[in-house]
Amino acid sequence: MLTAEAETLPTFLLLFTHALAANRLRSVMQRSSRGTHSSVLARRTLFRGSVAAGLGGLAASAFMQSDQVEPGGRTEETSSVAPNLREAAYAGPSYLLNVRDYGAAGDGVTDDSSAFAQVVAAAYAARTTMPLSLDRDQVGSINIIVPPGNYLVKSPTALISSTMSSKVQGVTFTGYGNSISNIIFQPATAGVMAQNDFWLKVNFQYLGFYAATAGCTFLLSSTTHSAQRYMFQNCYFQGFKYALDLQGTDNNSEFFFENCHAQCIEADGAFFHVGATNTSDQFLNYWFYGCTHWLSSAPFIDVAQGGHFHIFGLDVSAWAHDLTSPQFLFNLRGSNHASGVCSFQAEGVRVEGQNSNAGLLYSEWNYGSVSFTNADFSSQAPYYTYNNLISISYLNSAGPSYTFSNCVLAGGVLVAFAINDYEFQHEILFDSCTWLQKPSPSDVVLYNTSQAGGNIRQLPPVEFRRCRGTVNTNAIDAGGAAVWDARIGYNGDLIQTLTYREVSIRDPYGVPAGSSTVCIILPVGALITSIETMSPAGAVTSTAVGWEWIIATTESTPTTVGSVAVPGPANAGWRVETTLATPFLCDTKLRATLKITATNVDQNNGAALLLIKGFW
Repeated sequence: MLTAEAETLPTFLLLFTHALAANRLRSVMQRSSRGTHSSVLARRTLFRGSVAAGLGGLAASAFMQSDQVEPGGRTEETSSVAPNLREAAYAGPSYLLNVRDYGAAGDGVTDDSSAFAQVVAAAYAARTTMPLSLDRDQVGSINIIVPPGNYLVKSPTALISSTMSSKVQGVTFTGYGNSISNIIFQPATAGVMAQNDFWLKVNFQYLGFYAATAGCTFLLSSTTHSAQRYMFQNCYFQGFKYALDLQGTDNNSEFFFENCHAQCIEADGAFFHVGATNTSDQFLNYWFYGCTHWLSSAPFIDVAQGGHFHIFGLDVSAWAHDLTSPQFLFNLRGSNHASGVCSFQAEGVRVEGQNSNAGLLYSEWNYGSVSFTNADFSSQAPYYTYNNLISISYLNSAGPSYTFSNCVLAGGVLVAFAINDYEFQHEILFDSCTWLQKPSPSDVVLYNTSQAGGNIRQLPPVEFRRCRGTVNTNAIDAGGAAVWDARIGYNGDLIQTLTYREVSIRDPYGVPAGSSTVCIILPVGALITSIETMSPAGAVTSTAVGWEWIIATTESTPTTVGSVAVPGPANAGWRVETTLATPFLCDTKLRATLKITATNVDQNNGAALLLIKGFW
């Protein structure tokens, strides 16, 4: 039978300790038969304090199930592990250290700083050397157990200190759940809860971390050596300015977050932060799986260096509620990064933006790739009219390839460019996206030309492919229906591949007929080259001659763009194209909003087509 405390252990720890308890006890029995019993017992045993009380029955049960005890006390081994390997594995200090054994009260009142500092020091002192020179760094052997409780820590860097003198690979902090084992950081002034310069492969799991003093950082990974392979699983962070702040001149790389939750991160901070000074493009490779970022106006990621970011499932609720100026969930800063470091991938990001200043992405990166798939910004769109959801700054560079696929977005896209950006080929693509609040792609894209000098017409293109809007969707309404397949700024870059497009004009019964009028909104900048109509023979019974469609702008004094007429009887079928002698440029919103009127069309024709052709 397991004790009540044992039953509250996380499943992975329960199974892990079950197996190792049996091996440890076998080791004790063997050494006892060789006359080393007293020296073994003098070492720190496998279970201490509350862990010993909670798992005593488990250890005994594992021992009895794994060994057969013969009369006289001799143990018959059933394990297939060679004795010399078992001796090497368990000859050192106990692999579990309980913070309560070092004096931690966990009552939320007593300062447990000293207990954490001591248990971490003990973990560091237990480092060993890998056999056969398999690793040049020393390796850890400790899992620090944090039983249920609220542990008040007032001393900065009590959790991990920067005073270590050599690199060590491996230490684990394990609690019983991120609302069960909680560490509360309350220094007298803003401080750092953990500062690391030497630990590699640091694991935090099933723990809650709280800041009770403003301006605090959970982990300052400030390394001149190497800080790699952090893992955070089922952890909770509340009230910090920065959950993670990366600094230093060497690696801060390979961080893994799984089912981690952030709440109330201070507005002038960020969950994950890399500043512009004392940092490096050596910082890269970060994975986030199934995380949340709630009740905050702070970015989730704010970095002034490059970094390969991979996000798979992120919920951002009640975000940006107290903003007074624009803020973005992801900030990719800096325009001069080393090769091979600028990559950002986000899939399944859901955002509740509770402020018109709430934004999704700000990027200054000078190359690389940035992609969003299945991002959803629709939750609060009925209540807030968003400004610029995406802000991209080109500073005389090609910038990354930006791709947004299958997203639901709102607000605008602001593109800033500099005087020599015409020299580069830019790529911003929205593929199969739904846009809220904006009536057309021309309304989505805005250009900041403040740094463009005299080259204000060299607009970096923004392409919309298979997209749609939720405003102006009905062609027979007075406002018209927007055409969303478009390349805004298509004539900006010096060299680019253009798409020749055809848009079909219909009412509910086919091509416009009778007194029917259809209105469409082309992108501003569209260049119309021709108008075509066609119908198979016998599609209608009308023998009327002179069916015609006229296309005109919606200016106060409309401009006729062109017309196309059927030369013979309607029932005979036709294919007619009017090529404009001079292509028509839709250079304003009113000249891009076109009204199509039918003349002498006396019968509905659902088989016919009426096409406006050109480049946009």
